[in-house]
Amino acid sequence: MLEQIVFILIFVVVAALLQNKLKVPLPVSLVAQAAFLRYFDVLPHTVSAHQFDSLVLISLPLLIAADSLKLNLEELKEHAISLFSLAVLLVIGSV
Repeated sequence: MLEQIVFILIFVVVAALLQNKLKVPLPVSLVAQAAFLRYFDVLPHTVSAHQFDSLVLISLPLLIAADSLKLNLEELKEHAISLFSLAVLLVIGSV
């Protein structure tokens, strides 16, 4: 499991470096890397369904925390009512 997390982190760091050097969006560089590795059959790890669920549960808070650092407080104040109402509706809908 730790090897897979390290591989994902290296994968994202390489994609970020490609983004800075080639000025392409991060998702494009991630998809290009995945296609390259898939084309040459260089998949270092296979992930079972249980491991995939665990990886998502581990990486999701990291992704949310990284995006929250980019959040502008003024924009949050401006859209507070719509964000709050959407959050309430989604919580009610998920229950």
